Amino acid sequence: MSNKELSELLNLFAKLIELHNLNPFKAKAFANAAFKINKYPKEILSLPENEILNIEGIGKGILEAIQEIKLHHTFSELQHLVNITPPGLFEILKIKGLGPKKVGVIWKELGVESIGELVYACNENRLITLKGFGEKSQNEILEKIKFLLSVQRKYLFASIKKIAEEFVTHLKTKHQIQLVSSVGELRRMCNVIEKAEFLIGTEKFNEFKNEEPPFDIDFKLHFCKPEEFEYHLLKLTAHPKHLAHINTKHCELLSEKEIYAKNRLEYMIPPMREGETEFEWQKKYFVSEIVETQHLKGILHNHTTYSDGIHTIKEMANRCKELGYHYIGISDHSQTAVYANGLKPDAILKQLKEIEELNNQLSPFKIFKGIESDILPNGQLDYPTEILSLFDFIIASVHSALKMDETKATERLIKAIENPFTTILGHPSGRLLLSREGYPLHYKKIIEACAANHVIIELNANPYRLDIDWKWIYYAMEKEVLISINPDAHHIGGLEDVQYGIYSAQKGGLTKKFTFNTKSAKEVELFFLQKKAKTLSDKI
Repeated sequence: MSNKELSELLNLFAKLIELHNLNPFKAKAFANAAFKINKYPKEILSLPENEILNIEGIGKGILEAIQEIKLHHTFSELQHLVNITPPGLFEILKIKGLGPKKVGVIWKELGVESIGELVYACNENRLITLKGFGEKSQNEILEKIKFLLSVQRKYLFASIKKIAEEFVTHLKTKHQIQLVSSVGELRRMCNVIEKAEFLIGTEKFNEFKNEEPPFDIDFKLHFCKPEEFEYHLLKLTAHPKHLAHINTKHCELLSEKEIYAKNRLEYMIPPMREGETEFEWQKKYFVSEIVETQHLKGILHNHTTYSDGIHTIKEMANRCKELGYHYIGISDHSQTAVYANGLKPDAILKQLKEIEELNNQLSPFKIFKGIESDILPNGQLDYPTEILSLFDFIIASVHSALKMDETKATERLIKAIENPFTTILGHPSGRLLLSREGYPLHYKKIIEACAANHVIIELNANPYRLDIDWKWIYYAMEKEVLISINPDAHHIGGLEDVQYGIYSAQKGGLTKKFTFNTKSAKEVELFFLQKKAKTLSDKI
């Protein structure tokens, strides 16, 4: 073991002591010894004990640790702290400028145990409420996380989309050609991108040999004859499972639409070409029915300064109007979400009054009164009936006690779905892409429960969620369950995340008919009123 590796082990021990708020003097001693060992000119593990003890800063306790390391490549005290530390915290400790004491505060105060959860906490402005943090440090942490994630050679589609588009424009401009396109995962708009591929229709391949990739992931430029561009565009875009259904023999000079037509198929948009349910889908629906951004009349699931949002209700509503929407749904966090300044009953009454006043001012634009109610571990919602009955709509979501097996998670969600006050099931799996796996669910049972109870399923458009996964959209449509594409916005910029929800919806073939927020404000209001009236009448 090299001095550098030995130093890293001792330094890790020092960090974990601080993280767990143990003996600060011991932490300092091990950190100092790690520094000295890293700079020492001889290999420490090859030295006799008396020579090691002569090194400044190394006493008997540290020597004992070094002796254990020599035999076992670790030592018992370190291993104990490793065993009681959530695995994701080791990644957080790699973020420059975020020391173990601050990581400990984030972990213990907010329950954050992974990079993804930290990103989400920053996006929901939870760090700025902690001692020693502010908006500036929160933004700096986000930037450092983006860098850390990028070196793992995977990107969220949302973070790479603009770079890919700029690269295509660069190639077209520099080389004076038009036949350039992204292909593969990028053109299919996959949630996570592992390989960036581009197709160029040109005979002058050598002109591109010095092009530098704009990403730190697998990268490839494909070339073809200009007259065969669309043939190769189709073959390089589609997943192999999709291509297995397409006969491309003798199609080199045909367009994508002509190749599909030759196979007696309607043209299929690139995001759908995954080899999943798209061919079954096409027997019942037309591509012209697929939902697009301009079909959305309003957006639900938005947070404000009442809980953990940055902007006021009025600011969120005005931005929504500027974007061309006719309504917005305000759904701040419920009281159990103390980490997000969840609303107590008195704050709810104040907020509802403000919304009524704003509706008078902004009419005909409509602000719907909602709440994102935590689904408690027992499946109950977060308020008693007299509070729940005050809202126009209720999004039921899981935010805590995420470690569940499939049976527990499915039962918990179904109990919430069966609550007559639940209007929308929020981000069903609880996943954070590239960071946290969702809890396991029996999706068919969840979707069937929503169908039986007339509950809408959210497609959470936050690029870190995109939850419900697009693969379950077709089954939801089969069961006639409506999907609401919601941005889960915590600031005015977040309202535009709805676009990523559209991409995911298109992958699953979601049609305008089954997209809840393609309804007008009047239609949404009627839907909410009818569901609420039935709920209250059943309670009598």
